[in-house]
Amino acid sequence: MLQIISIVFWGLLLLMLIVFVHELGHFLTARMFGVRVKEFMIGLPGPSIGFTRNETRYGVTCIPLGGYARIAGMEGGEENPNLDRALSYIAYFGRITLADAQKSSERLGFNLEDALDVLDEWGTIVRKKDREHIFVYEMPRQYVAPLKQIKKAKKKSSINGALTSDATLHDIKGTPLVTKTDVCQINLNNNVENNPSLHAAQDLKSVVAYEQGEPRPVPDAKAAIDAERNHTYRKLKWWQRMVVLAGGAGFNLLFAIIILTAVIMFVGQNEITSRVDKVALGSPAAEAGISQGDTLVSINDIEQSDWLTFSASMRAFSVGDTIEVGYIHDGEYKQTSIKLISGAEGKAIMGVEVAIQRRDVAVLDAISASVGYVGIVAQAIVQLLNPTTFQETIAQSSSVVGVSVEAQKAAESGFLPFISLTALLSISIGLMNLLPIPPLDGGKVVVETIQRILRRAVPVRIVNYISMTGMALLLLLFFVCTSQDIQRYFLGS
Repeated sequence: MLQIISIVFWGLLLLMLIVFVHELGHFLTARMFGVRVKEFMIGLPGPSIGFTRNETRYGVTCIPLGGYARIAGMEGGEENPNLDRALSYIAYFGRITLADAQKSSERLGFNLEDALDVLDEWGTIVRKKDREHIFVYEMPRQYVAPLKQIKKAKKKSSINGALTSDATLHDIKGTPLVTKTDVCQINLNNNVENNPSLHAAQDLKSVVAYEQGEPRPVPDAKAAIDAERNHTYRKLKWWQRMVVLAGGAGFNLLFAIIILTAVIMFVGQNEITSRVDKVALGSPAAEAGISQGDTLVSINDIEQSDWLTFSASMRAFSVGDTIEVGYIHDGEYKQTSIKLISGAEGKAIMGVEVAIQRRDVAVLDAISASVGYVGIVAQAIVQLLNPTTFQETIAQSSSVVGVSVEAQKAAESGFLPFISLTALLSISIGLMNLLPIPPLDGGKVVVETIQRILRRAVPVRIVNYISMTGMALLLLLFFVCTSQDIQRYFLGS
C-alpha cells in the first residue's frame, strides 16, 4: 500500500510541475499582449482554494490533475452580437439569477443567458453560486480608477480622504471630492474621464465606486463592450494568437532545456582516459611491470592519442599475439612486450582497467546537448503520424501509470534523476500538445490558421465535432498505453 501511495504522490508531483510550466506559458504570453486571464489553476475545473490578484484568481482545485489558464475571449466562433444589450440589462439590476436570465430571454428577443456567459468568460461580469447554491450573474466591484493608477497617484499627492456609507468621497475638510454622479461618467473599463474630482479621488489607496452586485448606469454599452474586447483573446492579431497558443509548449521546452543544461553542467561528462586504474594480479601487464597510474601511449611504436584509439588498435590482435606497449611511468617513457590472453567473450586483453575522469562541459555544449534531446523526442513523436511505425511507437509509450512508476523510481534515486525525468517528460508533453489534433494546442493553431485564410470564424459546431473526434482518439491512446503499463509494471508481462 505504501508503495502505491508513493507512486501516486511522485507521479502527481511530476505532472503538476509540468502542467504548471505549460499553463504558465499560456498565462504569461496572454498577459504580455494585455489579455485578461480570469483563472490560473492547478487541477481540473471545480471547487478551489486560492487568492485573487490583478483580476486573476490563482489556486488549486479539489482534483489536482492537470491545470488550466482561463483566458478571456477564447469561446470561439463569431462574437455574440447581443453583448451590449446584455451588459445594459444586468447593469440596470446589478444582479440577476440564472433562472431570471432564462425567463427574460424570450421577452428581450435574444438568448440572455448565452450573452451573459460570454461576458463572464471575458471577465466583464461575475457568475457564481450564492449562499442558497443558486447560480447568479453580478456586476463586479468597480473602482473610480484602476488600482495601479490610484497607488501611483497616492505617492505623488498629500490629499487624504475617506469613503462614506453613501459612497461620497470627502477630503479632510469634509468637502465632497467625488459623488456617484461623477462616478457614472466612468466607463466599465475603469478609465477616468477628464473630471478634476475623479482625478482627485485617485489619491486614495483604494476607492470603491460600486460594490459587486450593485446596480449602475452604463451610458454607452457599445463603447464599454469595445473597451472590454481590448482585454480579450479576440482582439489579438493572428501571429499574437499563435504565440499564446504555442506559449505552453514553448515554456515546456524552455524549462526542459534550462533544467537539462544545468544538470549536464553540474554532472559534467565522464571521459575514459589512458591512465591505468587497476592491474589484474598475474596478468601479462602486471608481469611486464605496468602499474597503477601509468599512462598507455603506443602499440608497436604507433602513438595512440586516447583510450578509444588504443582499444580500437587492440581489436586488431588475437589471443597469444605479442605486442610492444609504450607507457609513461613517473614521467619517463618506457616500452615493454606483452603477450595477450583471452578475456570476456574471447577478446584479446593484457589485464588492465583504465580510469574515468569527470570533464567540465561548456555552457554552449550543454545547451546543444539539451536541444539534441528535444530533437530525439520530436523524431519519436513524428513516428506517431507514420502508419508503418505507429504500432511500434505506441508499444514504447507510457501513460500516466508508467510515468508515475518511473517518477517514483527516479525520486528514490535522488533529486537529479527526478528533475531530469521531469525535464524529459516536459519535452514530450510540450511537443505532443503541438500535434494538429483538436483540442490540443496544435489543433487550435490549425483552426486559427484556417480562419485566417478564410477570413471568417469556423462555426463552433464544426470545431466541437472535430474536438470530440480528437478527444476520442486521445482517450483510446490513453487506454491502450494504460493497459500496457499495467501489464508491464504490475503483471510482469
